[in-house]
Amino acid sequence: MTVDRPVRFGFVGAGWVAGRATAPAVHAAAGARLEAVAARDRERAAALRPAGRVHTDYAALVADPAVDVVYVNLTNEAHRPAVLAALAAGKHVLCEKPLGLDAVEVAELAAAARAADRLLVEALWFRWHPRVRRLVELVGSGDLGTAQGVEAEFSFDGDFTGPGATNYRLDPARGGGALADTGCYTLSAVHAVLGPVLTVDDAGATLGPTGVDLVTQARLRVPDGAPGAGARARIRCGIARADRQVLEVTGDAGVVRFGRGEPFTAWRTPTTLMLTTPGGAVRVEEFAPVDAYVLMVEAVAAAVRGEPAFRPGLDHSLDVAVTSDAVRSAASRSAAARASTA
Repeated sequence: MTVDRPVRFGFVGAGWVAGRATAPAVHAAAGARLEAVAARDRERAAALRPAGRVHTDYAALVADPAVDVVYVNLTNEAHRPAVLAALAAGKHVLCEKPLGLDAVEVAELAAAARAADRLLVEALWFRWHPRVRRLVELVGSGDLGTAQGVEAEFSFDGDFTGPGATNYRLDPARGGGALADTGCYTLSAVHAVLGPVLTVDDAGATLGPTGVDLVTQARLRVPDGAPGAGARARIRCGIARADRQVLEVTGDAGVVRFGRGEPFTAWRTPTTLMLTTPGGAVRVEEFAPVDAYVLMVEAVAAAVRGEPAFRPGLDHSLDVAVTSDAVRSAASRSAAARASTA
């Protein structure tokens, strides 16, 4: 496969993210083509402008011989069966986050990808943004000294009235809740900075009427014996909380803050990164507008062609899932303890 013979993407699902961001990214990406789309609504699938077929059956798209990569854009509980079906059909897979509902599912999907010798990538698109990659580079190079702490928050005030009352984010059976939605971003960032092993010091959640977490917060720590032991992190994620995004890393030789542009959702806008030394000097790095969805698609296409390309690996996806499970368990224990003393 070459740019002249692009990697052909097939979309399972034609939801909001696919229509607003991912389909335009495939159309704009070098070396990629949106070949086919499957959705229950034929018109919505056709609106994404595939070069080839429009399917109303997901299985038909997975079996489509013209598709090289299946992009899974379904609600969270549907990720596992769709990914397994695509891998079984010999397709590479790009799957929306979270890759699985828990660490058990993520481990199963990773094993299936290895057995099929196919690429499986979790679509944590913010990780392809040059500013985020620069942050990870600064930490790894020692420019901040020894990393001591991370603060990460991704919250938004979702409208769950009217038609929004049936949003899958409110449905526990469909993998709803803040930790599964925006928590993936915060935990991915923390793991990218502090490494693969984190323990939970404490956690708490605010639950909504349907039982999903509307807000979750946790304090994390790199345990003794792991590289960077003692470093700490604080995360907060929300789907019914005032809009706020924060990503800040503190080391013993400097602090990095994200300035212009939201840390997790900067899209086609100029962004800045600010490094402050202990003496108070500030160095500002500027980044030109970029579409990180396009960068993600181009990286996946390059990897399918066997070319070197950045991507967070499945080990990273599993690390995030393990920590997410631990945060969820700690929040549940905290709630039970409060209830027992009420």
